[in-house]
Amino acid sequence: GVGAVHTCLHGDGAKYVHLTVVDDHDNRRWTDRIFGVPIIGEMYQTWVFEEIDGGTRFGLLYRFRPGAADYTDDERAAVVQVLQPHTEADAAGMKRLAEATARSKP
Repeated sequence: GVGAVHTCLHGDGAKYVHLTVVDDHDNRRWTDRIFGVPIIGEMYQTWVFEEIDGGTRFGLLYRFRPGAADYTDDERAAVVQVLQPHTEADAAGMKRLAEATARSKP
C-alpha cells in the first residue's frame, strides 16, 4: 500500500529502495518512487496490469523525478542501457509468477 518501503536487490549487486506512492487496486496499477538508480539517482516506476482476452498484459512505465534536467540523446541511451536488463528481468519474473499462480488455481 501507499507508504510501503522495500529494497530491491538484483543479481548484479544493484540495490534500489522503493517507496510506494500510488496504489490503485481498481485500475490494477501502482507506482513506486525509486532511489539509488545508477545514472538517474531517483525516478518513478509504474506497474500496470490490463485484462485482455484470455490473460493479462503487464507493463512498466518509467518517469524521471519532477524537475529533473532534460537528458541528451547520449544520456537517454545510457539510462536505457542501465534500466533495460532490470526491466526485462522484472517482466520475466512477473510472467513466471503469474503463470505459476494460474497453474495452481483449480
